[in-house]
Amino acid sequence: MKVAGTLACVFGAMLMVLFKGPAVIGYKESELALHGEISAKGQPEPVGWLVARFMEFGLEQWHLGVICLIGNCMCMATYLAMLGIVASALNCGLLTWCNKMLEPALVALYSLLQPVASAFLSRFFLGSPIYSGSVLGGILIIAGLYLVTWAIL
Repeated sequence: MKVAGTLACVFGAMLMVLFKGPAVIGYKESELALHGEISAKGQPEPVGWLVARFMEFGLEQWHLGVICLIGNCMCMATYLAMLGIVASALNCGLLTWCNKMLEPALVALYSLLQPVASAFLSRFFLGSPIYSGSVLGGILIIAGLYLVTWAIL
């Protein structure tokens, strides 16, 4: 039963990746293109006064662009470093706790639920459609997890 459940999980994950199929929940491709257009309206520039102040000091627009690019890179590097530290600490702590509570093989098998979770979270947060391949693959993954859990207990 463990082998059959593991194979069902792996084939379900492969099905989610390799087979798209028609959209089950959400927009189809043609409807998605209509909703994703960017309007051509002019956007207000609330920081125009900052650029004007820097230009009073004799800086050209090219120099301002370089300064802003360097500042943006530094902010993004700080953000990614902090995000990596926090995400790694949470992930390591959660996996350690799960390994203490459950069998390590079962914890490793539950990592195959990540594609299922990402499909539903992308629908919730990004509005992307859920395709039939994702649904069928998710059903196979959940059925495989049930088989492995039932075989262990």
